[in-house]
Amino acid sequence: SGALATVATEPTVRAALLQRLDDGDPAVRSAAAGALATVATEPTVRAALLQRLDDGNPSVRSAAAGALAAVATEPTVRAALLQRLDDGHSSVRYAAAGALATVANEPTVRAALLQRLDDGDPGVRSAAHEALDRAVTSERHRSTIVAAD
Repeated sequence: SGALATVATEPTVRAALLQRLDDGDPAVRSAAAGALATVATEPTVRAALLQRLDDGNPSVRSAAAGALAAVATEPTVRAALLQRLDDGHSSVRYAAAGALATVANEPTVRAALLQRLDDGDPGVRSAAHEALDRAVTSERHRSTIVAAD
């Protein structure tokens, strides 16, 4: 999906990728979701990716969660990713935890990630830990900048 992601900004390619999100093959849906990450800020793309968070296939849900990382600051996206932290598949919880890293300093996100530190899957625990570490590092950096002023 790397090459597709590069050209996803082109309207015809983007339209084709959006159509592929409804393909019968989960591998195709997953690849399309991953490729659309570069344009997730566009409302139609964001809406389509949010729908894929409810896909019947965990690889598609994982790809959609990862693709939404760039827009995790948006309340609707953040809420949907928080729900995926309770997904029955560890790959989806892992992707959601990683996607929430940019907003891990927000109290509701921090609380949800703290719960994932006890996840049954080591990958999910690691992703939650990394997201929380990023938030702490970000807070420290911000405090240093404010103190320097």
